[in-house]
Amino acid sequence: MNHIPPSSPAQTPEPFADICLVPVISPYGVRLQFGAVQGQEKPPAGQAAPAQQKITETARVNMSLEHWKVLAFSFARDVLRYEKETHYEITVPDVLLKGLNSTVEEWRKFWYGWVTMGQPYGPTVLKDGNTAEESKPVAPAPNSDMPVFPFGVKK
Repeated sequence: MNHIPPSSPAQTPEPFADICLVPVISPYGVRLQFGAVQGQEKPPAGQAAPAQQKITETARVNMSLEHWKVLAFSFARDVLRYEKETHYEITVPDVLLKGLNSTVEEWRKFWYGWVTMGQPYGPTVLKDGNTAEESKPVAPAPNSDMPVFPFGVKK
């Protein structure tokens, strides 16, 4: 893997982020805004209002549209490579997908539907649970346009 040599630890910030927004998309570029949840403020007793999260901005990164798209491709490829090598599917809660105005189906199509023209790749998992030596596309689940997870899920 390629690395950018650090100038010095004092000059290279290492912020933590558990939130990323894309508040600016224009013909000239994109801004990624990263933040961290600092805790939760609970509503007064007896009220059903949801807890509000306090978010602190940790970094802003501006880049070209082309760089943004290359990063998206690179991140997706690295995630799929990691899942294939570790035989572990990285999952997220349904509530997170709802927050993204997405569905489990859209999520799975994005991550596993485009890999080999609609067919995910990976070792073929046999009925007895063992993995075949050769890598073959995995057929979609019966009565569904969703692919089955191709690597055997470790939880």
